[in-house]
Amino acid sequence: MSLSPQFMEGLWLRKSFSTAGHTLLVYDYLLTFRDEFVYIWDAPWTVVKVLFLLNRYGNLIGQTVIQLEEAGLLVHNSQKFCQHFVIFTTWFMFVSTESIHILVLMRAWAIWGTRKRATKILGWSYVGYILMLLAGSAHNLNARNMQFPFLDVIHVCVTTMPEYVWLVYVGSFILDTVLFVLTMRSLRRYSREFQQLYPSSLLHVLFRDAIIFFIASTFSDALTVASWTAFGHVSILYP
Repeated sequence: MSLSPQFMEGLWLRKSFSTAGHTLLVYDYLLTFRDEFVYIWDAPWTVVKVLFLLNRYGNLIGQTVIQLEEAGLLVHNSQKFCQHFVIFTTWFMFVSTESIHILVLMRAWAIWGTRKRATKILGWSYVGYILMLLAGSAHNLNARNMQFPFLDVIHVCVTTMPEYVWLVYVGSFILDTVLFVLTMRSLRRYSREFQQLYPSSLLHVLFRDAIIFFIASTFSDALTVASWTAFGHVSILYP
């Protein structure tokens, strides 16, 4: 079966980005393992600690499984495997992303002093985002009728995605923007009114982390949306 150069180029790009991302993930894990052992493992068990460990090791295991599939080691020319794999990757990405969002939500909520108004804003923003996320993922969660062409040739699960899925990333951007604005407003107030209670080094770290997370998240969302809309006329490879 003849495959178009455009299709093969897209497949090569997908595999390249997947390999690069997994390599960076493993590298980051090795770099930060000592800090994790010192600061996390001896700390009391809390919701934050559980979420951190689930995100850290769940990502590592899940991305390794995805990388094995990308290498063609798991498929074995099975349409049924690919259908289950799409459901797995959808749920995996959902849990992975939301474990990060929940941690950031909890940080913003704590910085705002657990105020009722902040709780409502954060809660409704997150509910709206989750509804958009579920709507965008509905196609993948019903993957039993999906067909994966060229499976016997490329040995990788590839299918097309609905064009509207990129709206999920718009929801993520809106949520991250709300979190960023609330966090920065609260930190600015603390830096002005409570300088004697909170050391400047702590405020500096909170400012820095909030800005870095927002920039990284916005860049990721913008790149995804731009790619999806710019190449909407091309069959989108998934997962």
